[in-house]
Amino acid sequence: MRLVLSVAVLAIASLACQSIPFLRATETPTPTATATATITPTAAPTEPPTPTITSTPLPDTFTEENPDGSTRIIDMEYGYTFSLPENWLVLEGNSSLQEQLEDFAVENYPNVQDAIDLLESQGNEDFLRFMAMDLSVEETGADFLPNISMAVLGEDVLGGFSLQELVEISVETIPRMFEGSNIIDQGTFIHETGDEFGFIVISLPSVSDAQVVVQQKQIYIPLPGIGVLTVTFTTTADLYNESVAEFDEIVSSFSLDN
Repeated sequence: MRLVLSVAVLAIASLACQSIPFLRATETPTPTATATATITPTAAPTEPPTPTITSTPLPDTFTEENPDGSTRIIDMEYGYTFSLPENWLVLEGNSSLQEQLEDFAVENYPNVQDAIDLLESQGNEDFLRFMAMDLSVEETGADFLPNISMAVLGEDVLGGFSLQELVEISVETIPRMFEGSNIIDQGTFIHETGDEFGFIVISLPSVSDAQVVVQQKQIYIPLPGIGVLTVTFTTTADLYNESVAEFDEIVSSFSLDN
């Protein structure tokens, strides 16, 4: 039961991306003209004092730019990395972002409050690690941006289930949680690292607009001694086939620092 609730929360959290305002494409307003500034002479600046440099600990999650312009995301706590193309905007998971997702989930699916409480009681207070959205789609005028969410379930929550069992439980749980959802594909595959990953592909009506069909691909990545990392790609059904290949490349870039 614990795993069923947790899978439901992760599915809802990933779906919530479509309804958070800053994860939707918005029109940039045209700037208004401003008065021309009058330049006046200023006194020469005084020499600033030499700053004292103090070391600060690295955050658990951070990003860095690769030489080719892509973004490398690094999770120090769980020891994994991914690389995302330069057209993807990466948001590091934080309490504010996670709270917005949780509020959305509870508002639309009140029965998931117990699942959120469960995750937090099991030490998964910060289960949301990263989110990202594909800004290249914004150029087409689309109202929905393809997005990715990454979240971690600890072993205490998983309860010792195998990867195949996790896939099967997700397949059974998600259609019950989301009216109108359909399982399109499921199974496991061998990643470039030689490890076995699980996956499911589902379609369902958008929460914000029932006329829009959303399609998701969710990857389950075992983290030895920790639990499982879920990586969920969400886009509209009409964009899925042309954009899922880029998501698969992102998944291929996964590496784990053992």
